[in-house]
Amino acid sequence: TKVAYTPLHGSGLKPFTLMMEMLGVECVVVPEQREPDGSFPTVEVPNPESPAAMTLAIELGKKIGADLVLGTDPDADRLGVAVPDGKGGFVLLNGNQIAALLTDYLSFCKDEKPSGKKQVVVKSFVTTDLVKAIAEARGAELRETLTGFKYIAEQIASLEGSPDKEYLFGCEESYGFLTIPQVRDKDAVSSAVAVVEMAGYYRGLGKTLYDRLNELYAEFGRYDEFVFSAEYPGASGKEKMKGIMAELRSHKPGDMIGSKRITSVADLLNGENTGFPKSDSLIFRFESGEKFIVRPSGTEPKIKYYLFLSHPDDALKAEFKRLFLG
Repeated sequence: TKVAYTPLHGSGLKPFTLMMEMLGVECVVVPEQREPDGSFPTVEVPNPESPAAMTLAIELGKKIGADLVLGTDPDADRLGVAVPDGKGGFVLLNGNQIAALLTDYLSFCKDEKPSGKKQVVVKSFVTTDLVKAIAEARGAELRETLTGFKYIAEQIASLEGSPDKEYLFGCEESYGFLTIPQVRDKDAVSSAVAVVEMAGYYRGLGKTLYDRLNELYAEFGRYDEFVFSAEYPGASGKEKMKGIMAELRSHKPGDMIGSKRITSVADLLNGENTGFPKSDSLIFRFESGEKFIVRPSGTEPKIKYYLFLSHPDDALKAEFKRLFLG
């Protein structure tokens, strides 16, 4: 296995390359992004969530004929993955796609060496429902949490000493994954080990991870997600955010949001019968099967919108973007 890797000027270099060496994996590091540098001179945003941040790594991957391109953010807790497209290039996977692939593969691995315990997969409520479909089809229990890996860590702690259940995998759509219960936060290095192993397994079957992803779509349907946000800076922005959330809270089943009719509304702020702790978040489900989540960011003056679709629909994405961004 040959991996092209970028630490994005951060802390991932030594632990990542050490693990690859221990696994016997050839790891070639992007030279321009190898050394730690807090000014991040080669990227605007040092985060593999940004496609531009992975550009140099993908260029290196093409140059060396890599089997896999990986990138970690500066504190090495988020993992970016690009896989061969079969045409000499690479496809960047998003966080939901990586989560789905790992859920599928780790479930398979546990089935090979069963412990006798029911496996538990934990995802944030804004992560794709494809993870839920895969986990349950593979016989695992799926638990959902609020956004923030501390909530996934709480679920890991709750499983300690359980006689009949064990933690398998935790994931967030924002490129955060955890494959081992000993760590209580998202961890790119241990997750990268699992991705490298997974890629090697499918390569032995003559497949890429992109091939496997398309097999999952064929089995479970073509899940799609659209995430966008709007910023509201300053004191006036804070009031505007409150007004937007209040207006959305006035919507009831039977009402319309754009062209979509609401069938159910879960308001996490009251925390009653939602299965979640109290949170300033709304979950709408529509008659045609889509799900729409709205939540103000906990750290920035913005509202995040998540539209979950059972199939790609660019027209609906454009409609919702116009509705909420103007």
